[in-house]
Amino acid sequence: MASLLHWLGVHMRGWPNPSPQEVQTAYKKALLTFHPDRTSQSDIRKQVEAEEKFKLINRLKGKFPPL
Repeated sequence: MASLLHWLGVHMRGWPNPSPQEVQTAYKKALLTFHPDRTSQSDIRKQVEAEEKFKLINRLKGKFPPL
């Protein structure tokens, strides 16, 4: 999960070996950053891109054990 968040540009302290709390904080930040309702409504391309990233983060979160 940490490498995905890093790849998406969500920076976290302790990279490349962040603590579980740092990953959790970065996960929440990523969800807020890429939430479709928080993107530009006038730029459909950015909105679709953010929606896809949001879905990817949510799907992968389920594959990792809870922190």
